[in-house]
Amino acid sequence: MKTIRPKATRHLFPWLILACLTLLMTFPLVFHLGDRLPSDLGDPLHHVWLIGRNLDKVKQGFTNFWETQVFYPHHKTLLYGDYVPLLTLMAAVPAWLTKNLILTYNLLWLFSFFLCGLGAYCLVFHFTGSRWAGFIAGVIFAFSPLRFAHLSHLELLYSAWLPFSFLFFHRYFEQPTIKNLFWALFFVVIQALSCAHYGLYAALFLGLFGLVLAFQTGFWKKPSFWTKTITGVLIASAMILPFFLPYFPVHQKMGFTWSLGDLHHYSAEIQDYLAVPAWNRVWGRLLERGVTPEHEVFLGFVPLLFLIIWLGFNSKDSSDSGYRPYFVNVLISWFSLKKKCPEKSRRLAFFLFFLDIIIFLLIIDIVAILSTGGWRIELGLIKLSSRRLINPSLLLALTLLLRFQVYPGWPRLLKKILSFFRDEGVTKNQFDSTSLKRPVPIRKLHLLFDLYLTMTILSWLFSFGPIIAFKGERLLTGPYNLLLRLIPGLQGIRVPSRFSVMVSLS
Repeated sequence: MKTIRPKATRHLFPWLILACLTLLMTFPLVFHLGDRLPSDLGDPLHHVWLIGRNLDKVKQGFTNFWETQVFYPHHKTLLYGDYVPLLTLMAAVPAWLTKNLILTYNLLWLFSFFLCGLGAYCLVFHFTGSRWAGFIAGVIFAFSPLRFAHLSHLELLYSAWLPFSFLFFHRYFEQPTIKNLFWALFFVVIQALSCAHYGLYAALFLGLFGLVLAFQTGFWKKPSFWTKTITGVLIASAMILPFFLPYFPVHQKMGFTWSLGDLHHYSAEIQDYLAVPAWNRVWGRLLERGVTPEHEVFLGFVPLLFLIIWLGFNSKDSSDSGYRPYFVNVLISWFSLKKKCPEKSRRLAFFLFFLDIIIFLLIIDIVAILSTGGWRIELGLIKLSSRRLINPSLLLALTLLLRFQVYPGWPRLLKKILSFFRDEGVTKNQFDSTSLKRPVPIRKLHLLFDLYLTMTILSWLFSFGPIIAFKGERLLTGPYNLLLRLIPGLQGIRVPSRFSVMVSLS
């Protein structure tokens, strides 16, 4: 049976509305494209100079490309900041045609909003088959208060490549072709060349998603899948490295390193998720905090309201199509005496509760040691400390062994877990032409919901940096410290609060 594809013209109307909203939400810039700059005359003028300077150096054959006329007599001062290679490439044609760098900058600036909306539209349409669901998602992502807090930061406005990379990533796990892998990695690469922060975030979460989906689809058993995927990732890495390798000797020579104090300064605090710029026409008077843009990470109440309504309707559905977040299912199973110990005594059930509490505390202890190197508490004569990873790890292994030995239903539980990762066998040609909706199995849809929910929670926690704080009061050590130890290159990222863009996307 021939695959039925929706006509491209069906998408023109919502795309046109997104374009009109871009002009409306940025009004009256459309009437001053050649002589005014949006936001302020700080970073926008710097980007105008930077793009113009880069284009001149390209015309000169890249002669002394890293040298600038700032920070004299230092050398290679272009590498003291982001030199926006992709934005320079995008600006080449309009700059050549218009001979006006102000106009060129404004065109790139406006295009970032439309492109963000288009990316979110395509990603959501891929799963729902609904143009209006895609349109709503596009409006939410493109015109989020988070983006408007960074109107002067052109590189941060180009988060559009994130939804495109996730779109082709999911298509790759539906049809593992070289074409889909190429486009997924291509958008990750250009995202890194637009904004290194966002490129690293995309690589992190796509890697986590990929491990889960490889088991869910059964691709993990196919050597050809791993060969193709690893080769593609290595090629993409080789393409990115030349743009970033020049930074290392310069930053090492100048001592450009970020301490935990620096990272904490550029991290969000809990109350910052209700902070907006003073000029926000809807929430400015109520939520203005007088903080820097790095701390204005308000995402809007509309997407949260939609999420609550959707969860409310789905939780009432008693059929298999109803969705319940995975951590809710875990808590229900964890604290249910009946599920914890089927057909056994309540005494055994309470013993299992006791083991579960120990397991939970040991996991927290291991995370604390990995994040901070250990901890110490003194309460009068009572002194508690834990600094060696081997001790809680061995205790955790023994406790888990005892837990599974005592639990009477563990074979059934193991069988259920393994069945969860079985491939549903959806083919490319399964397509409902009436609703334009892919018949993705309910179990697979729920897995995707759980993946993006996980990205929401982790990104939210990572945005707080090394210390989770509320109004200056340090509450506890954040999991960002664990990332610093495990993820190469993250030490060069100075603004953890920018993880909030992943919260916005998910």
